[in-house]
Amino acid sequence: MKKNYPVSLPVRFEDFPSMFKVTCGQLIPSPYSFGSRVLVQRTPLCGVVQGQYVEGSALPEFAMIYSDTGSDAAYDLKLSFYGWGTFYVVNTGDKYCALEIRKGIKVEVSGLSKKFETYDVWETFVPASLVLTDPPQIKTVSIVYTETPDSDIPRAGYVRVENVFYNSDNETIKLRGTLLLGGDGTMWWKDE
Repeated sequence: MKKNYPVSLPVRFEDFPSMFKVTCGQLIPSPYSFGSRVLVQRTPLCGVVQGQYVEGSALPEFAMIYSDTGSDAAYDLKLSFYGWGTFYVVNTGDKYCALEIRKGIKVEVSGLSKKFETYDVWETFVPASLVLTDPPQIKTVSIVYTETPDSDIPRAGYVRVENVFYNSDNETIKLRGTLLLGGDGTMWWKDE
């Protein structure tokens, strides 16, 4: 579910190449055919926010966009990678918010368009009473992955993040869930 900013925030894209080759499947229409290898490259709108982040307004479009011509408007094959995260309360009376991360790819070819999406839902320690419509404080922090919340031994090093929510006491907020690359773990952050 996509909600207004800042309840929904865009995902970050890292290490996307400037171009890559795509092998076409059986259902691809003309001018390509099954097995065709097509070189796609970044378009001018690739990685560019399409609008402004305005509190209470729709989250602007933000995607990594590739096409066979390098153009956003004139192409035979265009791929758009997109995603966002949304904080929400699952059930009335819940103490904490959940975080849904939705990621997808939109394939456009010869006038046809198809989206493929996946999502993860994480349980967080963001209090349900927190007013999530307040703009997030932007800070650079370190996240440490460990086996248990009490362990001081990093399991997978440090990761940089930018959008961080703090409650009114400015105390640490923890996220708990299944890490996509590291298995089960607990994450927490602290100011540097």
